Amino acid sequence: MKKIYTKTPVATGGFLFLHLSPPASGEGTQCTRGTLIQRKLAHLLSTPCTRVPLVQCSIFQYSYGMERKISFAPGEYYHVYNRGVDKREIFLSDDDRNRFIKLLYVANGDKSFSYQRIQGVSLDKLDRGDRLVSIGAYCLMSNHFHLLIKEKEDGNISSFMEKLGTSYAMYFNRKYKRSGVLFQNTFKAEHVHRDEHLKYLYAYIHLNPVKMIEPEWKESGIRNLSKAKKYLERYDYSSYADYAMGRREESGILSPDEFPDYFEERGDFDCFVDDWLNFKDEKEDADISVQGR
Repeated sequence: MKKIYTKTPVATGGFLFLHLSPPASGEGTQCTRGTLIQRKLAHLLSTPCTRVPLVQCSIFQYSYGMERKISFAPGEYYHVYNRGVDKREIFLSDDDRNRFIKLLYVANGDKSFSYQRIQGVSLDKLDRGDRLVSIGAYCLMSNHFHLLIKEKEDGNISSFMEKLGTSYAMYFNRKYKRSGVLFQNTFKAEHVHRDEHLKYLYAYIHLNPVKMIEPEWKESGIRNLSKAKKYLERYDYSSYADYAMGRREESGILSPDEFPDYFEERGDFDCFVDDWLNFKDEKEDADISVQGR
């Protein structure tokens, strides 16, 4: 398995990770019983299909309140996301979502395109030119989206996001007879400089749709694991199915060879998802165990 980062969890920009030393002011929030959790989380993130209790730590905490204050560097990984202005919905129909999915492919190239000329053409038949960025994961929700991206050359992420956002906003405004900006300011981005952070994003991004069927699952625990996983497999607007079920047309959007091989076998991803969906159950078990000592 290819490893490219150090093995030290970290709290950055709204993601709550675990520190091996107290965080600097403003850097993040340290978990209760930190030493125990540091050991257990590091083990969970590096071992496939392991049932490990996590104690009093909100792994899925996230904040949209940050402005982008980073530079993009070739060979580095970034979590890129944006949402609708005033939290408005930006995907109102399956046609909207399918449009954006196709734009994830065609906008990620150095050739210009006219959507009218490529409408109805499968992705593998399109000539987009050389890829601007490498995409490892994506997910569309009703009012926001997430992308896991690797920069290839200076300026490529910005060029890709400009092509993607402008093309979709023009389509959306024309279709729904509106004007003005669609997205909230510029897109947001987080530099992913730790191995644990990068691997965690495969869970964070892909499990977003679960809240549509179990809104409180992160706080209260998953009620029906089988139902949640089936829902994710049928959710066409993320890359979950590419990792869980194998290749499909939309797999052309992804460049998995440009990312660490965390999931060498298809079953590895399935076990990884199980661990995160069972997070609350494990937390409660751990609390009971600690209190009973």
